[in-house]
Amino acid sequence: MKPTEAQRVDFEALKAAMTKAEQTLKASCPTEAERADRAPPARLALAEKRMTAGLEALKTVRGPFDTLYAKLDDKQRDALRWSGRGDWGGGPHR
Repeated sequence: MKPTEAQRVDFEALKAAMTKAEQTLKASCPTEAERADRAPPARLALAEKRMTAGLEALKTVRGPFDTLYAKLDDKQRDALRWSGRGDWGGGPHR
């Protein structure tokens, strides 16, 4: 996607949000002790930690993404729409 000058600030804000989201996800990586504990309660706690980090990362990116997307023209939206797999890596249709 090639942002216009008018979109540049929002594009940079989205990039910053994505960097912060990536840091959130990396911080949630399990420690050696968490990986070693295979007891069901520990495994559930680890799953919860990962899901919470994923949700926080999504919340971090959502606002800046929506702001930028609202300012895109139809051609830019089409380019963005067709740039990915389209199914976001899976789903109920698989």
